[in-house]
Amino acid sequence: MKGAVLGLVVIATMFVGRSRAQSAVALLATALSAAEVIALIVSSAFLAYLTIHIAILALMGIATALLVIGKGKSATR
Repeated sequence: MKGAVLGLVVIATMFVGRSRAQSAVALLATALSAAEVIALIVSSAFLAYLTIHIAILALMGIATALLVIGKGKSATR
């Protein structure tokens, strides 16, 4: 990533001058950082979604086991 940004600085400096090239690259780096933050938020939200579903499945499994155990005890009495 840093190598690509450095390459952009060198190429842009040849065409538009140093100050404009630095401004353009700084803007590009800011946009890339914002995209990374958005990707992190999306992946965190998806992980939370999966965690909630796993917890619900675990609770359903526990409830089913308790029902089976309860029916087994009542059948032996």
